[in-house]
Amino acid sequence: MALISVIVPIHNIEQYLSKCIESILNQTYKNLEIILVNDGSTDNSLSICRQYEEDNRIKIIDKQCGGVSDARNAGIKATSGEYIFLLDGDDYILKNAIELMYKGVTENNADIAICNYKKVTSDIDLVDESNIETVVWKVLNQEEAIAGLVSGKPFYSLAWNKLYKKSIFDNYLFNVGKINEDEFAAHNIYGCISKAICTDKSLYAYVQHQGSIMTKYSVKRHDKAEALKERIGYLKKIGCPKYIIKDATFRYLIEELNFNYNINRYILSVNEKELVEKYYAEAKNVYHNSFREFNLIEHSKIIMIRFFPKLYRYLRKSCG
Repeated sequence: MALISVIVPIHNIEQYLSKCIESILNQTYKNLEIILVNDGSTDNSLSICRQYEEDNRIKIIDKQCGGVSDARNAGIKATSGEYIFLLDGDDYILKNAIELMYKGVTENNADIAICNYKKVTSDIDLVDESNIETVVWKVLNQEEAIAGLVSGKPFYSLAWNKLYKKSIFDNYLFNVGKINEDEFAAHNIYGCISKAICTDKSLYAYVQHQGSIMTKYSVKRHDKAEALKERIGYLKKIGCPKYIIKDATFRYLIEELNFNYNINRYILSVNEKELVEKYYAEAKNVYHNSFREFNLIEHSKIIMIRFFPKLYRYLRKSCG
């Protein structure tokens, strides 16, 4: 069995950390290297990590705070495994998640395995699917995987619900200093693969709690739109078909226009207003240059979000 490196970035999550670590230690797949990256925690997170050092599979990296991307990169650089699994320190996985994903990757000669996830709260376990013994894998070539990514289905773009061949990260590391870092990473990762497998079974528990960076809205939230715009150029560079480029452009425009609506509900500094106006002007230019590519429904959504954002949100909520 191949050695699989599980990388866990950790920052001030003492109340969730033990459950995360124990979900790795209790995996049915035992040939693991568990790299716990303490990213400048000021609570008891590091002490909790030390409690598990008796298991010789555990490696602890204690570093200054650099953010989740920097922590992941530190873990990736320290790995010895043939495969990498990323697990956020406040989440956990089913007991046979890694075994199922490794089996899927090897049997299908894939570069990456993608599982679904379920949102849970800290006091409610992922129990309804805990008896999964087998999963059905959908096999995707690179074009199909990228098409899934630009479609907006969330489990394609996330970093932490995947088993990767380590070689994927030979020429790419996570973008430091960004939120929505997974969006920046996703297209670069899919651009390095030949085959992926995915399942709609939820093998990963995404724990919801207050204090997440994504619960706060600021100009920094534009990072997602920036990533989606960057994606358009990257997909053109690697020669993706026109329909994928069009879908990626549409997603960027929707994200940019939503950002513009949301951010303008807040009081902004002069510099922030200038940035927001610049972003909006760039989006208008992209829309102008791509106008002929969109169908009537896509045009309607763009126009609604751009000029009638409140009505658009009302209609979307009413229609489910």
